[in-house]
Amino acid sequence: MLNDDSFARLVAEDVKNRVTDSQADYLRMPENWHRWKRALEVLLQNLGQQLEELTDKERIEIGRYEQLGVDGVRLMAEVQTDIAQRRRKISRFRFYVETRIDEVARLISASSDEDGERIQNFELLRSAIIKHRQIIEEHDLDFTTVDEALWASLDGVWEFDEINYSDL
Repeated sequence: MLNDDSFARLVAEDVKNRVTDSQADYLRMPENWHRWKRALEVLLQNLGQQLEELTDKERIEIGRYEQLGVDGVRLMAEVQTDIAQRRRKISRFRFYVETRIDEVARLISASSDEDGERIQNFELLRSAIIKHRQIIEEHDLDFTTVDEALWASLDGVWEFDEINYSDL
């Protein structure tokens, strides 16, 4: 298992599409989804902070160069161009981070939906077995070893392999 720093670097490299297939598969393992999402969210926060810092730097630099008058105009333009390029790069990377967050969220959501569906199916089957037993008992119907094996499954016991089919 990777430590948090190594995992965060792997996540960032994945966003840049600079990971091997096995590294990408590692991130996409269900047990890593929540950790992957958290790392992406931290990365997104970091990018937001970088954009704020660029805005502050631009404001400070412009204020400093404005005081230089005509000589500062060229320097201001250089700073603004440089900061605009960095802002575009960060914003583009941020878009890809947000896209990955959406991907992980879909994986997590689909898994939760599947788990919920499995639980729903389990409850349905359990209710059906209980109802089957009630009907047999209420109507004083004859039951077989197959019925008994079915009812035993409610207690987590598998008796179907012990049924003597010649007795049916």
